[in-house]
Amino acid sequence: MRAADMSCDLVAGLMSRWWDGVMDDRDRDAYEQHLLFCPPCMVQNDKARIALTALARAAREPVPADLRRDLVALLRPMP
Repeated sequence: MRAADMSCDLVAGLMSRWWDGVMDDRDRDAYEQHLLFCPPCMVQNDKARIALTALARAAREPVPADLRRDLVALLRPMP
């Protein structure tokens, strides 16, 4: 795909593939070219980066035992 063929909707749909690193070189280049010339898409991409970074950091933090107990109780199916 060429950068000229990249719409903002297409970029939004491809964002997770870009972050996962599973795009072929041509599509990745077109995606990145679009970001260079589209400030709204760049902002969305930056928001995704911030969210993914926060999620990765949170995944490393242990869940306190009392919170785990409360969540299990809340999520337990009702009899």
